[in-house]
Amino acid sequence: MRPPIRSSEAVCHEFVIFVRDIRYHYQWITRNVATPYSSISMAVFVTPSASWELAGATTRDPEQVLDSLLEGNHRFARDRMLRPNTDAQRRLELVAEQRPHTLVLSCADSRVPPELIFDQGLGDLFVVRSAGHVLDDGTLASIEFGVSQLRIPLLMVLGHTACGAAEASVMSLRSGQDLPGHLKRLVERLRPAYEEALLKPGDLVENTIVAHVRQVARAIRENPVVAEAVEAGRLAVVAARYDMATGRVELL
Repeated sequence: MRPPIRSSEAVCHEFVIFVRDIRYHYQWITRNVATPYSSISMAVFVTPSASWELAGATTRDPEQVLDSLLEGNHRFARDRMLRPNTDAQRRLELVAEQRPHTLVLSCADSRVPPELIFDQGLGDLFVVRSAGHVLDDGTLASIEFGVSQLRIPLLMVLGHTACGAAEASVMSLRSGQDLPGHLKRLVERLRPAYEEALLKPGDLVENTIVAHVRQVARAIRENPVVAEAVEAGRLAVVAARYDMATGRVELL
């Protein structure tokens, strides 16, 4: 009986893990055991983060960056993560400068870490987070910095299922009861999405989440700094939603 054919992606993933294991044991031996092998150069071992370059890390084309980002999410959802650009060499490379390929505006929810769900490493993503990924002066300034100073080619507004900020806002708006402190401002930022969702069939909270992601992306595109970069063709702005249950990110 012939063994099942394994995909090239699975083989490459296992090879990277295998090389990392070799490097780990080599480093342990050279630190703890005095042997003739201690003088062997690490050049004989492949450094995964240096040799395994993902397309998004090398291109500045918005479409190619998006393709690479979604490929990373597919790996995450299938539990085939490569975990690139996470070693000491990468850390040292970033001391002088950063050159992230994607700016992600996402929710502050602890269950939605962009670097993990897109299988990215140090210096790959420029992440701006706030509860409900709402826009304010601070988040807009961070976005403008990423676009104008770092010249990031892709900007993604990332919402997610089961968003606590959306759930709390919908509950407050339906009941008419204000939330305490600054949470009232959060509710007001989500009110337009809530009002749009009221006109659609289906789950009110999930419809609010989708409407809010799209509205935030639209507002960002209207920002003068962002609009100029989009007009020049060096930036794309996309809206997306992360499904906590499946691990998949879908474009909206």
